[in-house]
Amino acid sequence: MASVASPVLFKEFCPLYYLLNAIPTKIQKGFRSIVVYLTALDTNGDYIAVGSSIGMLYLYCRHLNQMKKYNFEGKCESITFVKLLSCFDDLVAVGTASGRVAVFQLVSSLPGRNKQVNLCVWPNCGVCNSSLVLEEPSSIVQLDYNQKVLLVSTLQRTILFYTEEKSVKQVGTQPRKNSGKFGACFIPGLCKQTDLTLFAARPGLRLWKSDVHGTVQATFILKDLFARGIQTFELYPRLEPPDRGSCSSPEKHLGLVSCFFREGWVLTWNEYSIYLLDTVNQISVLSCSLLALQ
Repeated sequence: MASVASPVLFKEFCPLYYLLNAIPTKIQKGFRSIVVYLTALDTNGDYIAVGSSIGMLYLYCRHLNQMKKYNFEGKCESITFVKLLSCFDDLVAVGTASGRVAVFQLVSSLPGRNKQVNLCVWPNCGVCNSSLVLEEPSSIVQLDYNQKVLLVSTLQRTILFYTEEKSVKQVGTQPRKNSGKFGACFIPGLCKQTDLTLFAARPGLRLWKSDVHGTVQATFILKDLFARGIQTFELYPRLEPPDRGSCSSPEKHLGLVSCFFREGWVLTWNEYSIYLLDTVNQISVLSCSLLALQ
């Protein structure tokens, strides 16, 4: 029997007013005033990258406390994803609603060495040819990659693509009864490819744990757990709470997933809510309505 985990308090670290105040809520285009929506987000230890509905990428440097802006040349279109990469160079990849992808190289914030630069030689890395490796009939919801295996969760199913063999296996034998934005992620750990395991969200407040061959090892049924009520994240009080009007609470469901903080803990989120689940003790740790964060 699993031991009951000690209670953990999660609360909002600080309101990101310094970030949000640096992003305009509206822009003027001719005689029209256009509302700016924040559409994508990624973070690491150095940057916070925020995509917008006007095609502008806002990049906040956490060390210098500075905001920079990047935009696509030509047509203004909504950014649908951003992804930061810290390696030899800091890079950020940006995708748009029309299928365009751009990679921006970020200027290093590291100080110089107080020496004159005389020569520069480019290495032969950093350039690659793109090719189509997999095509699905429905939109991709979430991707993960580990040990030469690409985990792909779409609106209709979750599959494993083995990059060396160029073969595909579906997670589980039963197709989804309802399509939706249900994600999947590998469970972190130092292991061989054959020992990889993953979590995959399912309709009806269910969560699968599967091996790398797509065989479901466990099904976590969370409906009763949610019905008993869930403790919420502790948030800073808002000066102006959002006016929700007569809108009813949205139906609870899982969304994208990520392993978080402790072994067996899963963070899942959708358009309306964030949930933190403990699959070891099969309890819900915390939840948060995204409406409360506005």
